[in-house]
Amino acid sequence: KPALASVSASASAGLELIHDDILNWVPNQSFDDNGVPTYTKLVSNLPFNITTDMLKLVLPLGGKLCSDVFLLLQDEAAKRFVHCDEGDAQYRAFSVLLSTYCSERTYLFKIDRSAFFPRPNVDGAMVHFRLKPASEALPSGISHKAFAGFVTRCFSRRRKMVKNNLCGNPYDEESVLAALDSAGLDHAVRPQDMSAQEFMQVLQHLQMLSSMSNQQS
Repeated sequence: KPALASVSASASAGLELIHDDILNWVPNQSFDDNGVPTYTKLVSNLPFNITTDMLKLVLPLGGKLCSDVFLLLQDEAAKRFVHCDEGDAQYRAFSVLLSTYCSERTYLFKIDRSAFFPRPNVDGAMVHFRLKPASEALPSGISHKAFAGFVTRCFSRRRKMVKNNLCGNPYDEESVLAALDSAGLDHAVRPQDMSAQEFMQVLQHLQMLSSMSNQQS
């Protein structure tokens, strides 16, 4: 911490060094709704085991917290986060969130494990995520909490068909099939074969059907 403080004191006006636990720091930030992010860039050398938790906090805050994120990650995770899309064997719920909230994902360069002390058992890599403004990432009426929960449910049994993961409270089979039809998806589709946009379309239709049902009851 003293070393960071001395660097911060001599840094240019455009740099702020924050000494804190990022998993506690991000949720405690407040933002103005002026469309201007608090920070231009967020740069961090994270413990590899908290990368996903950190990104889940930061991704929905594009246009509020920052517009660009530069992270040092485990090389394998860096490649998976940047290059994994629908149809890939490593495609997961978190892949959908990355696709939803990032306008660009770039693998910058690999860092050999010998560059670290103590030396880890894996190589590192630097990646860049350019975040979409929160207002552009999701359609109007869909919150981050609702979307993230919906995608997680669709992947709850990854190799099962989406309809089997969704049917049950609060979605009945007829509504689920109608929502899949609205997105032009086969009734036997599995979550690993759906794009982020298709997840949004299915959720939007389910929300519409739920709203109509509530108005009629």
